[in-house]
Amino acid sequence: MPWIQLKLNTIGSWAEDLSNVLVKSGAVSVTFQDTHNNPVFELLP
Repeated sequence: MPWIQLKLNTIGSWAEDLSNVLVKSGAVSVTFQDTHNNPVFELLP
């Protein structure tokens, strides 16, 4: 199975909505990165 990677630039306020659209469209995972390509993690509840 071939893998496809998309890199999309967006503003922070749109990131969550864009993530939801990608997952609903079949994305296996979504990774958030900042301007310096450092991963951004959600805070624990």
